Amino acid sequence: MDTRIEQIVSEFCEGNRLLEKKTEARGKCLITSIELEKKLAEAGISVEFVRVDAINYLSREHWAILVDNSTVIDATARQFDEGAAFPLIQDLESWLDDCVEWLEDDLDYEVYVYWKDESPRESGWWIP
Repeated sequence: MDTRIEQIVSEFCEGNRLLEKKTEARGKCLITSIELEKKLAEAGISVEFVRVDAINYLSREHWAILVDNSTVIDATARQFDEGAAFPLIQDLESWLDDCVEWLEDDLDYEVYVYWKDESPRESGWWIP
C-alpha cells in the first residue's frame, strides 16, 4: 500500500482513538469510512467503499474502504473483534471471511463496491 495512504490512515486513527473501543466502534462503519475517504480525497487519493450485505437478512451489513480493488482498511473492525488491529488492514478475501465470522451466521452475502454516491460499480455473490 502507498506510504501516503498509510500515513493518512495512521493520522486519522490517531485522531479517532475512541474507535479502538468496541462500544465506540459499533454501528459507525459507514460514517467512519466516509470520513476516512474524505481525508484520503483531500490528499488526492481515490479509494472506494466496500459493503457486505446478507442476502436474506437485510439489516446485516458492514462497510470499509477498498484500496486498489485488493486491500481493505477497516477502522471499525473492533466492534466485532476487540483483538483486531486498529485499523485492520487486510486483503479483500481475508476481510470477507472475517465479516462472515463477525456477523455470526451462515447466510449468503453479496459484495458491493461503491465509488462515492454512485450505484455499485460491481457486485457479486459471495458465499462462504
